[in-house]
Amino acid sequence: MNLDQELPQTSAEKKEYKENCADFNVDFFLRKLKKKYLFDPYYRLPSFLKFHLLYQLSVNHPPTFMRFQRNICSQKVSGMFVMRKEQQLAEHLLNMPLCIFCNCSHKSEDCPTVVDTVKRIEILLKKELCLVCMSHNRILSCPRESVICRMCNKMNHHVAICYLKDLKSPRTTNWGDWKNWEDCPDGTYAYAAKHKVEDPQGKGDDTGLNAVALFCNPLNWGETHFDHLCLATYSTEREILSGEGDWGDWKAVQYCPEGLVMIGFALRSEITRRGQDDVAADNFRGYCGTPDGPRDHSHSFSGDTPGWGRWTEDKFCPLEFAVCGINSQIEGAQRRGDDTALNNIDLRCCRVPPVNLSCTPSYTLQQLAEYDNRLGAGTIQFQYQKKISFSKTTGSTHTVGREEKEAVLSKVTTGVEISTEGITSGLTVSKTSSVNTEHSHGHETISTDRIRTILETVMSNEETITETYNVPAHKGVIIQQLFMTCGIIKVGLPKVVIKSS
Repeated sequence: MNLDQELPQTSAEKKEYKENCADFNVDFFLRKLKKKYLFDPYYRLPSFLKFHLLYQLSVNHPPTFMRFQRNICSQKVSGMFVMRKEQQLAEHLLNMPLCIFCNCSHKSEDCPTVVDTVKRIEILLKKELCLVCMSHNRILSCPRESVICRMCNKMNHHVAICYLKDLKSPRTTNWGDWKNWEDCPDGTYAYAAKHKVEDPQGKGDDTGLNAVALFCNPLNWGETHFDHLCLATYSTEREILSGEGDWGDWKAVQYCPEGLVMIGFALRSEITRRGQDDVAADNFRGYCGTPDGPRDHSHSFSGDTPGWGRWTEDKFCPLEFAVCGINSQIEGAQRRGDDTALNNIDLRCCRVPPVNLSCTPSYTLQQLAEYDNRLGAGTIQFQYQKKISFSKTTGSTHTVGREEKEAVLSKVTTGVEISTEGITSGLTVSKTSSVNTEHSHGHETISTDRIRTILETVMSNEETITETYNVPAHKGVIIQQLFMTCGIIKVGLPKVVIKSS
């Protein structure tokens, strides 16, 4: 059946739908319910639609079906009670999460079909949805503008379009406290690790793996992209460590093969032994590869540990991501109790721009237009154009590719302060400020997060806009546009500053 058809209205349509209902799936019904029956009770749907909704739930969503089957069918109840339960089922169906990116029944942030962050942003902009809540019209002011992304603890974007992804180890044990996230310096990624291990204590208390430290290095793309990555040197200067247990010694550093970075990991853990000596985590394995290469076991390293427990499920970064941070769960000393030290490890994946761009963004105000109405007796209207786009200042082509745009975005680490007197950049402002993205007549501060959000919008929607400005009598104005420059790439931002001439 065509998913764009309307639900049956006449008896003939209902008969046709009933005869062909074997072609239906739960996503079809969910979409139609959301579109047409958003405020209609479930019991008002045609009876065969009710039946097939329940049938498809039993096939595609067994846990949900079992819950409602118990509520509706497990006992003889009055018709009124069943109607109320049917309404609960309808509400549940209407509230089941539909992915914004592929319209399937899962959370948007977990979408396996549209994984690329830039493509997700393009879909949101095409649908005119807010980048923060993904439901509000982006043209209007979002009521959740100050919500912080739980992935990176920054504002102005939804977790589904965050440029960070976390990998969580399966929780075989869960003792101790989580330490703070420790991240590689900007532009560097994990490519080596070392293990802190306590050797077997015989009849004493064993703790096994006590800590894992990662080492970071910048990528050196040279003249190619990911297929021939080449690290400049094996360096242990950039070490990140998220806490450590009190026992054991640090072992030798384990490296990825030359030219590769960490793209995933696995943890070997021992389940609780119910009153006997518990160890928890015993070993850490790092998987190596290229950011856009296969996610497999071709290249890996692990520690020299006693060998207790079993390896948990492998965890891999999405394509075009590499490991860039670590967080550890460590149990402190239990005095006379059983010590386990390291229990779990989570890794953070950062998007890797596939372009070698070494620059620090700078900002300038460039004049678009000037009008002198100081001798005029009335208000005068005049037009000017602002070009919101990426371009190159040198070279045979001025077109900027998507990878280069992403590289520019990754370089934004500070905010900018704008006034009619000029620009101050290098501000490490993270909080959302009250900034008019379009026009400014005085002093304003644009946070780092806001700059990133504006850039993401420009990445997906480059355009030239003609605007009209009313110049009051006896006044002169100068219209200036805010530009960002990073190396040979120049970005026209939508921000305009208006000052008196």
